Order: sequence, then structure tokens, then C-alpha cells
Amino acid sequence: MTNRIKILQQFLEEDPHDSFSKYALALEYGKNGDNQKAVLLMISLLESEPEYLPTYYQLGKLFEQTQKSAEALIIYQKGIELAKKKGNMHTANELRGAIDAMENNSDI
Repeated sequence: MTNRIKILQQFLEEDPHDSFSKYALALEYGKNGDNQKAVLLMISLLESEPEYLPTYYQLGKLFEQTQKSAEALIIYQKGIELAKKKGNMHTANELRGAIDAMENNSDI
């Protein structure tokens, strides 16, 4: 376990509702190859704060890495809908690009 993971876990112990710390911890787990913990944290984050847009891209990527293309596609699409609703076309386009890349690299 890295120092950064320990620090982020401590932040979450102090404030379990800190979305950024939960998001950052999930990214750290992913970087360290623990995709299962990363996915669980990202799902937990979406459940507690469904409008936290960065989660959609990162969770989709985690699903792709774990060969769960259908789940990735659903998450990307939900993220696009939310981004459009919020008027965030940059994020909507980024998520659309992730879907396009998946479609170009597989048989969805």
C-alpha cells in the first residue's frame, strides 16, 4: 500500500462524504492494479453523488480494463446525458470519444 493511499484513506476516515478523496483513492487503487477496489469506490461515489462527472469517464475506463464493455458503455452514456444536462459539452465529447474508441477497438 502506497503512502498516498494511506493518506487518502485517512482523509476519508475523517470525512466519509469527501467526494474528491474517494475519487482520488479510487484512481490510486487503479494505478496500483487493484481495479476491484477502484470500481467499488467509483460505484459508491456515483451512488452518493451521481452528478460528480469525472467519475463516469474513470469508471467506464475501469470497466473496459476489466473486460466489462457493456457496463462501460452504460456508464459512458449516462455520463453523456448528465454532462449535456449540465451544459458541459467538453465532458460529453470526451465520453463520446471513449465510446467511439471502444467501438473502433471491439465488436460491441
